[in-house]
Amino acid sequence: MSAAIALDVRGGTARPAPFGTFNQASALDGYLHDFGVEMAQRKRAVRIARTSGTRGDAHKVIDFESHPRVKAARQRLDVHYRAKQGDDFNAQSGLATARELEHIYSEVLREEFPEMTGLTLFPVDPSVPAGARKHTVRRIYGSGSAAVYRAGMDNIPMAGIGKEEETFNIRHYVNGFVLDIFSAASANLVSIALASELLREARDAMMRFANDATWYGLPEHGIYGVLDYPWLAKYIESQAFNDSQGTLDQLKALHRIANYANDTQRGVARPNAMAVATRVYNHISSTQLSVDNSKTILQAFLENNPFIKTVVQVDELSGVGPGGYDGILVYRNDRLGITNVIPTGFTPIPVQRQGFETLQLAYMTHGGVIMRQVMNNLLAWVAGPALA
Repeated sequence: MSAAIALDVRGGTARPAPFGTFNQASALDGYLHDFGVEMAQRKRAVRIARTSGTRGDAHKVIDFESHPRVKAARQRLDVHYRAKQGDDFNAQSGLATARELEHIYSEVLREEFPEMTGLTLFPVDPSVPAGARKHTVRRIYGSGSAAVYRAGMDNIPMAGIGKEEETFNIRHYVNGFVLDIFSAASANLVSIALASELLREARDAMMRFANDATWYGLPEHGIYGVLDYPWLAKYIESQAFNDSQGTLDQLKALHRIANYANDTQRGVARPNAMAVATRVYNHISSTQLSVDNSKTILQAFLENNPFIKTVVQVDELSGVGPGGYDGILVYRNDRLGITNVIPTGFTPIPVQRQGFETLQLAYMTHGGVIMRQVMNNLLAWVAGPALA
């Protein structure tokens, strides 16, 4: 092969290029040389046309794109792109790519989950110290009676007291994530705080786990939840809650459920709150008593019940009863009703580094729920409306 010749634009002389080499500068030099030759030929044609009176090639359009040197240079410069595009290569497609013409919103949407009512509905008891394995509630019971005195009586009634304990387990919930330096660098490149995002997800996952344990318990670990609490009174209500039932009958059933604890405990129990499964809540809060009475079942209930002051919607009570029944929970909304024992909330521990990776672990401590005066609480299973 002969050495390539490139035009030295600065000095106007030709200089040899190294054997077997090619670069973009040498291609540009060759293109400028051809362009100069073509322009010189065109000027010469113009002068001939002016002196001879003929047009000649003075107005000939020079197609630089089809010039052999130009085509050869483009072919060498675009060899990799052409190899990928094949016959679809189009030099007139413009400078903007499809992604460059795409608008990406700055906001980033996040997945939404149902409200974790187990962690917000009931009072939280953080009084159990770190390191405790169990927590115990003590209760004193008394017995005795009296009699009318008679001379010589020897069977005077005697009073007595006793104490009993209820002991509950404490468990630690754990999770974490691993992050390597290469993933972190890639995230930083696109302005994503990957470690913070992973920590947020770890926290949310653990809180959802604790919320489920608050409602349904962890029987295999000795953690009681609201629905599996062993001493909570439960019954199946015969009155269904749907559009085929009379509205006044449904209103009476709500009062019956709300008053049950007070009726059966001789007025000692006084629940003041009610939690209702989503479908049942939506039904009673949107169904009018009658055509002539615009009040809903729920409004009429709250106006007339002597005990219940608040009624809330709780999705965790939906379809979890016998036969898929929905739940209505009546409870005392204070420390004596239902308490969620959380000695330690979500706590990340110091990061551990090994090689190219970092390990972030976290834990929380949970003792389940306790009902110090369980007689205030009642769980009724009801047949709710069918999904549309």
